[in-house]
Amino acid sequence: MKYAALKDEICNVWLPVSPQEMDQIRIALLELSTSSFELPRMRDIYRCTDLASALFLLEKWKILTPNKVDVLLRLSEVVGQHAEMVRNCIQQYKQQNLSCNDGIKMPARAYQRPNNVNQLYLNICEYLSEDLRGRWIDLARTLSLSDLASDLQRSPLRQKDRIYQVLEEHYNRSGNSAISHLLQALERCSLIRQRDHILRHFVVGSE
Repeated sequence: MKYAALKDEICNVWLPVSPQEMDQIRIALLELSTSSFELPRMRDIYRCTDLASALFLLEKWKILTPNKVDVLLRLSEVVGQHAEMVRNCIQQYKQQNLSCNDGIKMPARAYQRPNNVNQLYLNICEYLSEDLRGRWIDLARTLSLSDLASDLQRSPLRQKDRIYQVLEEHYNRSGNSAISHLLQALERCSLIRQRDHILRHFVVGSE
């Protein structure tokens, strides 16, 4: 079994992925992204609409390669379907293509659930990307991201993707304080409805 055949077989086993299962895959992608990058790649993650696009993203991040395929089992365990079949496929692929010493396991951190701040911030980003509309520029300036806002205004990105870029950069600068600083910025922009929605539906009960 070749690498391309392995991916094709995995996708054929999984597809179609339900919306609920895709949410779990996105959370797993966030976890893997967090373990491999300084920042979660949230905008890329929410562009994934099926398993094939998720595998493409893992390849882009160099987490999935012909020599590193155990992450496929990780995804199957997250969704909870066909894990044994996926395990057999991976084992067959390794026996045919990799020596015993070539198999590379995912680091232990990749198997942990994403921390609450990252998962919570991801949910907030999705909400704001749909709700801010043209006010994202005001928010970016309040977050001291005026230069980024100017660049994004000239970019061909969709407005939703521009909002993601701003929120990702804010996370980059603020880290675990990103949510509290974001709530303060929303208040300074008079975006009280959005702030209150985040407090009621995301923050309360998440701690």
